Amino acid sequence: MAKVDKKMHEYRMSGARWMLDYIKEHGIEAAEKELKVRGAVFLPMEISTKQLDDMVDRVKMNTIDTMLILSAVTLRDTFDFGKTRIQRFVDRFNEKTECLVDDYCTWEDNIKVLEEETGIHLAIRRNE
Repeated sequence: MAKVDKKMHEYRMSGARWMLDYIKEHGIEAAEKELKVRGAVFLPMEISTKQLDDMVDRVKMNTIDTMLILSAVTLRDTFDFGKTRIQRFVDRFNEKTECLVDDYCTWEDNIKVLEEETGIHLAIRRNE
C-alpha cells in the first residue's frame, strides 16, 4: 500500500472509531447531526462539539462588541453624541442584545417593527 493510501486508511479508521464511540454515547440521531455539522464546516474530529459551541459563542460576542463600538463611534462622529447619550445607547443596545439571547424577540421581530414604524427595510444576509 502506498504511503498516502496507508495514511488515508489510518484517518478513515480513526474516524470510524470516533463515530462508533459517539454513537454508543449519544445515539444515532445525534451522530447524524454531528456529521452534518462537521461536514458543513470541515471540522476536524479532534474538536469536540462543546469546543465548537464555545468558539461560536466567542464569535458572536466578538461580533456584538465590534458592532457596538462601530455604532457608538458613528453616533459620536456623525450625530455629536456625548458621553451621556452614548452610554444610554450602549445600555439600550445591551438590553436589546439580551432580549435576543434570551429569546424574548427574534431578528425578524426587530426587522418588522423597524419597517412598520419607520418604513426602513433592513435584512440579514444569509450564508447559505
